[in-house]
Amino acid sequence: MATFVVWLSGDDIATQTANLEKKYPEPDHYKMAEGLYLVRDDELAEGVAKNVGIDTMSADTDAVLHTGVVLKLNAAHAGLERRTLWEWLQLALS
Repeated sequence: MATFVVWLSGDDIATQTANLEKKYPEPDHYKMAEGLYLVRDDELAEGVAKNVGIDTMSADTDAVLHTGVVLKLNAAHAGLERRTLWEWLQLALS
């Protein structure tokens, strides 16, 4: 299973967050901060984006834009954060 960083942005983060938490119930997501998650899935990054409602095809500038970024992680990571993050990553990447 792959691990992704999902950063939600745009005009309606609440809807995207609800989509993410419904599609990826715990323990398949880890909330790092408001609008910033780690997610486990067998999909490609594009599939994860669609699952959480990131609209990659919207050209209508008057529409509510559900924007964000999905990045696939590899096993290399470093930083300083709560222990629960590292424990979650260890399980997700194993």
